[in-house]
Amino acid sequence: MRLLSVFRKSLREQRRDLLGLSLVLIFAPAFVLLYRLFYPSGSMAYNVLVLNQDVGAQLSNGERLSGGDGVINAMRAVTYPDGSPLLVGDRVIGLYDILPPTHAVAAMNKVFTLGAGLDDVAYELIAMLVISLVTFAVGVWLFRRMQLKAQ
Repeated sequence: MRLLSVFRKSLREQRRDLLGLSLVLIFAPAFVLLYRLFYPSGSMAYNVLVLNQDVGAQLSNGERLSGGDGVINAMRAVTYPDGSPLLVGDRVIGLYDILPPTHAVAAMNKVFTLGAGLDDVAYELIAMLVISLVTFAVGVWLFRRMQLKAQ
């Protein structure tokens, strides 16, 4: 019964705040549409970290046989049915890169699993700093605009 009363109260609040309700109803499908526009085939590329610690074997004729390079080349050859690559070797900046938690998780993952130092996570730290500064500037601008409008 308590759940039903909470649901009714939420509906009353949504009815009073038509702007919030309309934004939710408009932007949820709009983000799905944007995702579909960015990835029309449904295929996306993934960044994969492969640690190639294979030193290779010395053959009798003097050549070095390195299996790690073969594995990496085979992974790069994997494609979707439309021909787009599944794995990319270079850094690709995607829509998710505008979110600070993406960079925080990547930096923590590098530090905890790979023992990375400060110079190894510099890209993630700089990205978090830039995103935070931009978000802060937009927040200050919106706050001043709303405060001046209220006075």
